[in-house]
Amino acid sequence: MYTDLALYIDGKWVNGGGRKGEDVLNPATEKPLAHLPHASKADLDEALEAAKKGFALWRATSAYDRAKIMRKAADLMRERHDAISKVLVQEQGKVYAEARAEVITSADIIDWYAEEGRRSYGRIVPGRVKGTRQLVVTEPVGVVAAFTPWNFPGLTWYSACPQRFPSICWQRTRCEKYHLRVRSQSASTWPRSPPRG
Repeated sequence: MYTDLALYIDGKWVNGGGRKGEDVLNPATEKPLAHLPHASKADLDEALEAAKKGFALWRATSAYDRAKIMRKAADLMRERHDAISKVLVQEQGKVYAEARAEVITSADIIDWYAEEGRRSYGRIVPGRVKGTRQLVVTEPVGVVAAFTPWNFPGLTWYSACPQRFPSICWQRTRCEKYHLRVRSQSASTWPRSPPRG
């Protein structure tokens, strides 16, 4: 059930090559489950470049299609919940019922954010000057590195990251001012959460 561990970089599994690493221990038996390779600086650079290529494709994908992909991921988690739960039990030493609840809840969270991503509407903000209005547009901005604690790797990741990555809720907000049907882009950009409601 527990497979050999490797780094997944740019569509291929990478292991060995003199990489440092550490054993993943079962906390109940203190026996090694597998050996986890550590990423080198070169691995991280390669992963960043691959992520940039993937981001260009993801950014060009409509919110509707991104939601379909996320729902498919949630469905796969539900189909594979038993195997994923058993791995969590081995790695963390938690009881099966808690591990299963983490996996199923994570799938539900992905579904929820898939639908939220479809509703990442822009908004129009009244301007200070008569005849002026500002248009706020949400859009994905780029690649982010994220880390999760060992004890709830699924739940922590899925409760925080889908809102920021796949559902385009981590974005740059661009304000554009409209004056008498002439559009000029404002120089202001800043990170912002999407409007709710």
